[in-house]
Amino acid sequence: MYHERQRRQQCALHALNNLLQRPAFDAAALNALSDRLGAARTWLLGNWDANLLAAALEQQGLEVRWHDARDAALSGVDLQQERGAAGQRPGEQPPGVDQQQSQQQSQQSQQQQRLTGVIVNVPGQGLLARLTGGCHWLAVKRVSGEWWNLDSRLPAPTSFVAAPCDAADGGAARLRAWLQAQLAAGAHVLLVYEQQQQQQQQSSSSSLAEQPAEQSAELCG
Repeated sequence: MYHERQRRQQCALHALNNLLQRPAFDAAALNALSDRLGAARTWLLGNWDANLLAAALEQQGLEVRWHDARDAALSGVDLQQERGAAGQRPGEQPPGVDQQQSQQQSQQSQQQQRLTGVIVNVPGQGLLARLTGGCHWLAVKRVSGEWWNLDSRLPAPTSFVAAPCDAADGGAARLRAWLQAQLAAGAHVLLVYEQQQQQQQQSSSSSLAEQPAEQSAELCG
């Protein structure tokens, strides 16, 4: 599994590449994109802001949506979407549903967007973070139906399937509890989606939902 470790204040770069599971960007590419956007960054150190992250992911055919922090329970976020209702796997016909209904549901499902990952902006730690006012970006990604914490500060990726009971939902329940704790501590959550149709066609085009202006100035890391 691809996992970049923390260097300087380049956590936004690491979060992007860890989410994409490849070295899709380097510091020079993010600086060039930041200059085109007029996005904030710390000179030489990186520390790119939320506008830059969203634009970079848009280039990869992904859509970023800000999670409404008022939904502290994340009740509006389906972390088990890939498995379907009641743990149903994609393409599996649920009991009591005929073939025509199954085809209709499949067509509707293809129009929906799939949650592929989560980016979290947490309050910074340490002296440098306090001096620069920086926060820390980290990525969480679903890989083969299992949620993983790809925080660049970790020595290695950490699965949210921490016990046998977590395997049924791929660690979704444990991830939800972890995200709830992060929100309670002042973090911000960005949900990253890709179109199912685009995934099937291996296309990289999608639209980007704009983030609230009042948040964009605050979040950097």
